[in-house]
Amino acid sequence: MHVNLKRPLLIAFALSLIVSALIGIFVFLFRNFGIVEINVILTTVAISGFSLAGLCNAIIFEKKNFISLSIVGFVIDVLGFVYSIIAIWNFIPLENIFKTFISLIILTVAFAHISLILLIRPRSRMVKISLYSTITSNIIISLMLLSVIMLNMDLSDQMHFRILGVLIVLVSLGTIVTPIFNKIIMLR
Repeated sequence: MHVNLKRPLLIAFALSLIVSALIGIFVFLFRNFGIVEINVILTTVAISGFSLAGLCNAIIFEKKNFISLSIVGFVIDVLGFVYSIIAIWNFIPLENIFKTFISLIILTVAFAHISLILLIRPRSRMVKISLYSTITSNIIISLMLLSVIMLNMDLSDQMHFRILGVLIVLVSLGTIVTPIFNKIIMLR
C-alpha cells in the first residue's frame, strides 16, 4: 500500500509557519523585549528559514530529479534547525556548537540554491556551462567558508576574500542569467 504524505506534510508545514508567524506578531505587538521574546522571534526566523530551504529541496524531490541530493539537503535542514533551536534557547552553550551550527547554515543555503538552480533544463551548451559553472562556484564558496570555520584559518589573507568575492559575484550572475539564457534559447 502506497501512502501519500505530501498533503499532510504540506498542511503541517503551512500550519507551523502560520503559528510561528502569529507568535512572532504577538511578541512584536504586545510584549517587552526580554530574552524569552527575542528567543521566540529567533525561533520564528529559524522555522521560516529552514522551512524555505526544505521547500527548495522538496521541489527537486517531487520532480524525481536528484533525489539523493534532496534527501541530503533535507537532513542538513533538519540538523540545522535542531542546532539553531539548541543555540537560540541555550540548551548547549553556543561556543560548544558554534562551528557545527554555522557550517550547517552554510550547507543549508548551498543545498537550497543548488536545488533551485537544478530546476533549469539546459537547452543549449552555453546554458549548461552557465548552470554547471554556477553550481561549481557555489560548491567552492561553501568549501572555502567551511575551511575558514572548521580549520580556524587565518583571516588576514586578502587573496582568500578576493577569490571568495569573485565567486559570490559569479554565483549571483549565474543564478540570474542562466534561466534568462535558457528562456532566450526557448524563444528562438
